[in-house]
Amino acid sequence: KNILLASIVLVSGSIFAQTNLVENPHFKQTEKKVKGKGQITAAAPWTSPTLVQADLYVTKTKVYDISIPDNSYGEEKPMEKEGYAGIVGYSYKNKAPRSYLQTKLSNKLEAGKEYCVTYHVSLADLSKYACNYMGVALSDKAMTANNSDVLSFDNAIVSRRLTVYEQQFYWIPICGVYKAMGG
Repeated sequence: KNILLASIVLVSGSIFAQTNLVENPHFKQTEKKVKGKGQITAAAPWTSPTLVQADLYVTKTKVYDISIPDNSYGEEKPMEKEGYAGIVGYSYKNKAPRSYLQTKLSNKLEAGKEYCVTYHVSLADLSKYACNYMGVALSDKAMTANNSDVLSFDNAIVSRRLTVYEQQFYWIPICGVYKAMGG
């Protein structure tokens, strides 16, 4: 199983006014005690749209599997604050289903306005495989899938296809510009 660690840092309004529209972007605030893997919903408003839930890694826990900086996938310090999320981005012959993250933005996007979308990834130390083609999709509706299938989006902001995110030990930024349709 491969884990790609994610620190969603910025979905910002207007290229000129950098206002972060993502609530709890560093997964710092948790509504309940995190006791194991698959508990991304503890860092509201974050959720996973499929049956496979993303992991939440936190600093103040006695549970080794989800602790920071050392955990069952290696060692990684958070980029900022006290937490990060872990997703499965690839597994050989799809032995482990992918997992996803989603959240609601704090404000609606203005039609015609361009937004800078930036997030950071780091490959877990014990991952056998790296992945490429990471993306963020913006939609006026939350995604839901009552399965563990691979999700695809028409309006995704994707990384460069030839870039393989294989760096461990530090966070790699992925960014793009999104021209909003409104909502």
